[in-house]
Amino acid sequence: MFRDVENFFRKWTGIIITCQLKTEEEHILNMVMDKDVSVSELKRNLKMDADKISRILRSLRWYQKGKKKFSLINENHDPKDARRRVVSITRQGMKILEIVSNEKEQKCKEFFGCLSEDEQKILFTLIKKCVNYS
Repeated sequence: MFRDVENFFRKWTGIIITCQLKTEEEHILNMVMDKDVSVSELKRNLKMDADKISRILRSLRWYQKGKKKFSLINENHDPKDARRRVVSITRQGMKILEIVSNEKEQKCKEFFGCLSEDEQKILFTLIKKCVNYS
């Protein structure tokens, strides 16, 4: 639900709901959350060129928060095909993704807190319709 709201605000109002990750980084972490994904799949699904994907993967491999650096992803060669590289999420990546998700949920609650539950459902339905239409 929140992704639809975020996309709506970004596209139609220019408002970006900020968090600890850049949007592309978060998309990649979400994609590799449940299963390993090849770099070529990431490029195809996110419609990005190889250079951009490489930069994002590098930032996820060497993520810095304050003075600490840690890796949110692992990138390895596929054991079945050494030419193919696959990306997986680390425990630290899962933690960061959970923190980001909680932050966004909290911001959403704050922003839409003035609406009743029924009004929120109606609004989210309308936002989904707008996002799917465009």
